[in-house]
Order: sequence, then structure tokens, then C-alpha cells
Amino acid sequence: MRLLAFCEAPADFLTASTLLDRVLQDEGPLWVSDLLRSHPESIREWTNDERGKSFFDIHKLEAYRRDLGNVRFMPGHFDGKPGAAGAQAARNAFTIAREIGKRAGP
Repeated sequence: MRLLAFCEAPADFLTASTLLDRVLQDEGPLWVSDLLRSHPESIREWTNDERGKSFFDIHKLEAYRRDLGNVRFMPGHFDGKPGAAGAQAARNAFTIAREIGKRAGP
């Protein structure tokens, strides 16, 4: 499984990735837990940003958009109303993740 994370700081990524591994170990099938301990890359792979970070910096959405060839961000309204704080950033992050997924293939 290929994953990417949008975070504010390296500590946030460490927390998120540790929690994900713990959930996979505790709630997944036994074979997932076994492989995660010995060969985690065979279960999950984190997608780095183009600058070599292990996560995508939520503060640099505009730079990622440009790097991807000016991916189109959707307007900042949801169901005709302005979004709550952070809603537009989350929507833009999902747009970037979708574009990266399309380019990476299956």
C-alpha cells in the first residue's frame, strides 16, 4: 500500500506513521503483523515529496501545485457556503494526493 501524509512538522509525520503501523499490527491479519515487523516496506510505502521529505508540508500546497503543473484547485465553498478553517487546505491536499496517485499508477 502506497501512502502519503500532509503534516506541519516531522514530529507529526512520526506520530501518524507510528499510529498507522500500530493499527496495522493490532487490527490487521496475522500475516500483516509478521511482515510489518520484518519487512515493513512490503506492507506500506510512504511517498516522499519532491524535496526529499518523508511527508508533504501542508504549508507548501501552492508549491506542490506548481510542481505538478498547476493542478486546478477547486473553489473554497462547500455546498454553497464558505468552508470552515482548514477546509480549503484539506481539499487542496486531497487534490494534490489524487494527482500524485494518478501519475504513480497502480
